[in-house]
Amino acid sequence: MSQEKVDEYKKEKQNRSKIMKKEKFERRLGLTITLVLLAALIGWFCWAVYGNAKATAEANADPVTTELDLSMVESYQTQLSNYADSSSGDTASESGASDESVTAADLSADSASESTSAAGTSADTQTVSSAS
Repeated sequence: MSQEKVDEYKKEKQNRSKIMKKEKFERRLGLTITLVLLAALIGWFCWAVYGNAKATAEANADPVTTELDLSMVESYQTQLSNYADSSSGDTASESGASDESVTAADLSADSASESTSAAGTSADTQTVSSAS
């Protein structure tokens, strides 16, 4: 019996490098498979949580309503048109500027004042809605 053990030990010693390489390969393969499965599980979990959060957000989303007071903008436009009218009248008489440039300024000022007067007081506020 002891001779059989000695022969077995000698064979194991001769093939030790092959056996160690095989065990090392099996450990690496097992670790790689475990890591791939773990990464897939984590990715699936994150995807499921994201999808659930997105569905919940869409279900609970109320459109955002913002009210914008345009009275200051209209006042600014009126001041600009008044300034353009007064300065264009001074420069036209002093420098002999063409009537076409004055007419273009008057037209833009008139169109701005007509659009604000046509809308009336309801144009002072404007509602903007957007769903996020």
